[in-house]
Amino acid sequence: MKRSLYNMALAICTAAAMYSCSLDEYNPSDTSGEGELKTVEGLKNLGTYCYSPLYDQMFSASDYLAVAETGTDLWLTQNNKTTLQQLFYYEGLTTSTNATDKLFSQAYACINTCNAVINRAADVTEGDKNVLKVVVAEAKCLRAYYYLVLVTNYGNVTLVTTESTDTKIMNPTRSSQEEIYNLIITDLQEAAADLNTTPMDGNYARVTKKAALGLLARAYAQGAGEGLSENGVSYWQRAKEVAEDLIANMASYNAYLYDDVEDVWAQSNNRNNKEALFIASGPQAGTDAFTYGSYGANKLFTFTFCDPNKLSDIYPVGSKQNYFYGRVNNNYYAPSKYLVDCFDARYDKRWENSFTTAFSLFSMVQAGWRTYDDKNATITLTEDLCTKYGIDSKFVGKKIYPYVDVNAINLGSNGGNQYVASVWPKGEYSGDVNKLVKVKNPYVNPYPLAEDEDRFIVYLSKEYLSAGHQ
Repeated sequence: MKRSLYNMALAICTAAAMYSCSLDEYNPSDTSGEGELKTVEGLKNLGTYCYSPLYDQMFSASDYLAVAETGTDLWLTQNNKTTLQQLFYYEGLTTSTNATDKLFSQAYACINTCNAVINRAADVTEGDKNVLKVVVAEAKCLRAYYYLVLVTNYGNVTLVTTESTDTKIMNPTRSSQEEIYNLIITDLQEAAADLNTTPMDGNYARVTKKAALGLLARAYAQGAGEGLSENGVSYWQRAKEVAEDLIANMASYNAYLYDDVEDVWAQSNNRNNKEALFIASGPQAGTDAFTYGSYGANKLFTFTFCDPNKLSDIYPVGSKQNYFYGRVNNNYYAPSKYLVDCFDARYDKRWENSFTTAFSLFSMVQAGWRTYDDKNATITLTEDLCTKYGIDSKFVGKKIYPYVDVNAINLGSNGGNQYVASVWPKGEYSGDVNKLVKVKNPYVNPYPLAEDEDRFIVYLSKEYLSAGHQ
């Protein structure tokens, strides 16, 4: 694990709290704030907009996933609506398709802001020059990232390095792959040289030296697939050199690898993950999950998650009222057999940490909202249910108990509630909250389930459980 390049891949940990920036929405043709932009603080405030897609639509919804991974052998969809036909099967795909248009537009909008920060730095006359150097380095790192997203998913896009004006480019010219990657590589090299190993203002959502180096390794590897080279040396070799340096000297870059893959997805490491090279959550992220009440939560979970409420007679919690799994009625993506078979469920711990294979009900004893033996928390197997689902009649009258107890943390003046789950130990039926157990991640279920497991209602097994059944 410690030597695994796989685990040093760029980690995108999405979602965090956001406060409004001190500047109004940036408009390149509006010169009313020109004086403020000649100060380090003013340019720094402008630079916060370079981060905006990272906490907004690019990663908090399924737009990036739709562009990057649908239409491949990784995902299937059972929903044949127009948008999904376009994204999964390229039927009627146009430039106005929401996901593709949104990703393209957001990336270019922020590239323009990055260009403004980079090019206006020379005009700054007031403030700490060391801070200015980091502000510019952040903009270069993010500009490189957005161009990498564009060239990877759209091919030969138009390379723009100047701030836009009122004059529109009515006949844009595609740039070559080499030109685009040259800018990406140069930006990331310069950013890595000027960024610090700790984020500006101690804000974990801001890019650092390890983020630039991680992106540099990725850019080299991506460009290598296009047959590119640098000074006669293949991009493959350059990717290897950067990645190996980052791994071998991780301490000097404030980088880290967990010994156990479970820790990568542990709830306690959410939004402050030491292994993440790049945490995409916006420029004003809080230092813990509950600091603010209106952060843009990552919704990818709901797009790739099963809806157990489809079996409403045995799973009676509505898809919009599930305090444990959240809203799961917008589930469009299902892993393909190919993707599932990439993991060996017997030996690869990434299987348990990547797929939810067992679905349970929940109590809310701690919150006082739902008792342990609530009719929607503890299910009794009736003869009709056993007959319908092919359950042996010897289980008639047996109960399936809740797996977790969900607590509600009131966020006070920030509004809303945050729901945190603890696990009921197997065989513990008292409903005594003092018996609850904290686990690294309550969504990670043991696999395979034991035959006498009575805390899960639906179980998806990779192996055949009996002849003719799976």
